Amino acid sequence: MRIVLLIFIFLFSWSNLFADQPRYRNNFKSSNKIYEFRISETKKDSILIDNEYQKFNSEYKWELVNRISKKTKYKIETKASEKTAFVSNNGAYVVIINDWPSEIPDDNLEMIVIYKNGALVKSIKLNDILDCGYNISSSVSHFNWSIGEPKVSFNKNKISFTTYELNEIDISIKDGEISKSKNKLVNNN
Repeated sequence: MRIVLLIFIFLFSWSNLFADQPRYRNNFKSSNKIYEFRISETKKDSILIDNEYQKFNSEYKWELVNRISKKTKYKIETKASEKTAFVSNNGAYVVIINDWPSEIPDDNLEMIVIYKNGALVKSIKLNDILDCGYNISSSVSHFNWSIGEPKVSFNKNKISFTTYELNEIDISIKDGEISKSKNKLVNNN
């Protein structure tokens, strides 16, 4: 019995070791599984660490592919592997949400990017969403700027979420227009 208990504790502890690690995805699919948004090109890069250059491959371009015909619909020059991307069922829209940012909170940090047929519709920065950058939850490797996950609805053409300031945010997918309202549970006093 003691061995079973130790194995259980070990397995439970092991999964928690990676709880705060950045995630990496190289593809995202539409809900009907017809379209796939995936890395199409990488580039070699290097960074100076302890007076020594470390080489690595970084994502450079993403493509939207029709999985049935295997044809590329369009390409986008962006970084999305550590973010969440949503693809509309007709492949027209791609919404990329920086919902697990590893960067330092900055007013000009891109949080939501909307594309239509490969063309940028709107890039929404942290200061477009929050009134004050101190109203976030931070950990060692990332910060949160919304309560729960933002909800993307291509049927309603909007992205909805609640910030830590308890503002209800709706963003139009068609034009990136932002509407803010105070949560009804928040007293103005």
